[in-house]
Amino acid sequence: MANNIQKLIKLVNKKLNEHKAFNDASTKFENAVKKTRDHLMKRINNSTIIQELKNPSIEPEKPLPYKIVTLWKWYQQLVGLHTVEKCRQQVLLIQDSLYKCQEKRRYFRQEAFIISNKTKEIYNELLRTKRDDPKYVSLTITENKNLQEQTAITKKLTLLEEEEKDRFVQLTTAIKEYHDAQIMSSHRYKYVSILASVIAAILSLICSTIYNNKRIDDMKVAMSKVQENNKSTIIKCFDSLQLHVDEKLSKINKEQSQSTWLIIGKYSAYVISSICLLKVLIGF
Repeated sequence: MANNIQKLIKLVNKKLNEHKAFNDASTKFENAVKKTRDHLMKRINNSTIIQELKNPSIEPEKPLPYKIVTLWKWYQQLVGLHTVEKCRQQVLLIQDSLYKCQEKRRYFRQEAFIISNKTKEIYNELLRTKRDDPKYVSLTITENKNLQEQTAITKKLTLLEEEEKDRFVQLTTAIKEYHDAQIMSSHRYKYVSILASVIAAILSLICSTIYNNKRIDDMKVAMSKVQENNKSTIIKCFDSLQLHVDEKLSKINKEQSQSTWLIIGKYSAYVISSICLLKVLIGF
């Protein structure tokens, strides 16, 4: 697009050089700028119409949510990207103004060159013309007008050169500020990333500690439940064992008591039978 603009400006300058110079250089420049602008607008409109005919209808993109936009702006302010963007826009504006200033200077320099050539031609024609000739007066008037125009254009060129120098200084300063903003943004991004990693590590440590403590508490509760269950089962086992032992002991005691009574009865029968036998023997 820039190459096309330069070609158009060169074409306009050539066409202006073919025609006669106007009385005022500023009006020439304004007319040239208007012509180039109109021509550019026509070309842009034609290109947009052709693109609209060629390309299918594109659906408009949905805007991002307000929260995401707010977070992105906050991140840009935190890292310093908004300052970098401002410096970049400033550089682009100064570049544009410098380019316009250079175009004006080239245009007026070309006008000064054309007027100087015409002045030389008029001067040569004056040398060939006699003073008595009425053409001499008109040539003198034309020469004076050309000299006045050349003086005015020279003043404008001087002002434009000074403005161009100022624009160069402003552009250098803006580029330096842009680089400084980029360096500052990179440093802030580094510090923010380090701080974010530290905060993330601390949060992960806190979360892991809380999770481990919760697991330990859950394990303690589970162990206490298991211990209570084991205790109750052990107590039940001991109770059942004690009952079984008591039953066995009672059974054994009953058996022992029965056997002792049998022995006593047996011995008492023996004693009684022996006593009876002795009585029989004695009585006999």
